[in-house]
Amino acid sequence: MARTVSPHIRGAGDESADIHGLAIVAVGSMWKSWDLLRDSFLAAATARHPTAGTSLRSFKLLRLTTTSAVGAAWKAAEVAGVALPVDFAANVSVLYEHSA
Repeated sequence: MARTVSPHIRGAGDESADIHGLAIVAVGSMWKSWDLLRDSFLAAATARHPTAGTSLRSFKLLRLTTTSAVGAAWKAAEVAGVALPVDFAANVSVLYEHSA
């Protein structure tokens, strides 16, 4: 999915540029088998997009360390005009980091 949307991550008209620093939230129990998935995932994620020619040069796979309700509460507070301080970096751990 990340490779599919990669042409749209950077600004319009920047189709030949490579994508840098995408954060991908890895949710679900399949990520417990990361050692078995790694090679195929990396091959697919770093391959050039077939029509746009972009690629994911660097990205992080992040695992949530808290429930997604924290983000939902933050978003609801934002919509209601209430400032809810949340340290988002404290709510994730890095599963894998890739840099080309």
